[in-house]
Amino acid sequence: MKVLVISNMYPTHENPGFGVFVKNFVDALGVQGAQIDLAVIRGRGKGKLNKLLKYLTFGAAVLVKGFTRRYDCIYVHYVAHSMLPVGALMGLKRTVLVCNAHGEDLLPARKSEKLIFRLVRPTIEKARLIVVPSSYFQSIAKDLFPKNEIFVSPSAGVDLEVFKPNEPIRERFHSSPLRVGFVSRIDSGKGWDVLLDAVAILRKQSPSLELEVALVGEGSEIATLTKRIRDLGLEGVAAHVGAMPQRRLPDFYSSLDVFVFPTLLPESLGLVGIEALASGTPAICSDIGGIQSYMRDGINGYLFPPGDSSALAQRIMAFSQLSIEEMCAMRSAALATAQQYERKKVGAELHAKLVEVIGH
Repeated sequence: MKVLVISNMYPTHENPGFGVFVKNFVDALGVQGAQIDLAVIRGRGKGKLNKLLKYLTFGAAVLVKGFTRRYDCIYVHYVAHSMLPVGALMGLKRTVLVCNAHGEDLLPARKSEKLIFRLVRPTIEKARLIVVPSSYFQSIAKDLFPKNEIFVSPSAGVDLEVFKPNEPIRERFHSSPLRVGFVSRIDSGKGWDVLLDAVAILRKQSPSLELEVALVGEGSEIATLTKRIRDLGLEGVAAHVGAMPQRRLPDFYSSLDVFVFPTLLPESLGLVGIEALASGTPAICSDIGGIQSYMRDGINGYLFPPGDSSALAQRIMAFSQLSIEEMCAMRSAALATAQQYERKKVGAELHAKLVEVIGH
């Protein structure tokens, strides 16, 4: 099976998290024997002109490869900006089109995004299959595209040979400080501020609870985050670590006592939560969106109302008071949950579905 993968996001050394699950998807299909050709934008553009040039080059690559080479399937990630050149391609060439939506690309918020979505919607409707990351997002996609077949495949899954506990459970779970971690974009709606407010509440209500909070990620609100840490008096307690290559994330997750995913957005899946669980680290997550498909309150971690810093503080405190036996049980449940999202399993299921779709 020969597949042209089209995406306006693909990671580089400088931007390791930029569309990293597209690369993971490519690797997963490659393991199944698929031949992959790429038409992608690698890394973030610096400045409007550089970004424009990247998109022009990207569009040209899509058209040249799409018209001059034969593929069994054209597979498009991020069905908004990535679809613009595909519309012209599909108008002149008959081929199997598969679209993979990742969340906000099907739920545009800004006027420019809504305009692009209206332009590309007719092309998406030509897709023989629309792939989404979770059952939660499947219902959204079905409402938008009732005539298309919708298939759930959780963002290439998680490589359990990489994301795994790096040591047995330790007595340090009952030592100080309690190590809390966050991995996400430092942007509006991702909940980094909810976490910091919860830590400030804990400092006031339970001064004896020692905390060490590490926030991993890059984004537009780093300066605001730094100021928030200072204003809340959390220097020495909370620190922004910055961007982290995926190869270092397993050790980071494993070093934590608990992972916090406090997003306010209806994430289509929230893969970082599953990566933490795979590393043997229970998670405390917002009760929203695709997160609900893998988190079990009180079993593999805790859920809390999105944006409620007081409730998050209560969950962190509750976690800190678990017995060693309860923590072992929660860790075991975390690992069991991650097994359902094992990359080879997810890749094999998606590959089989693509073979079926192409066969039709």
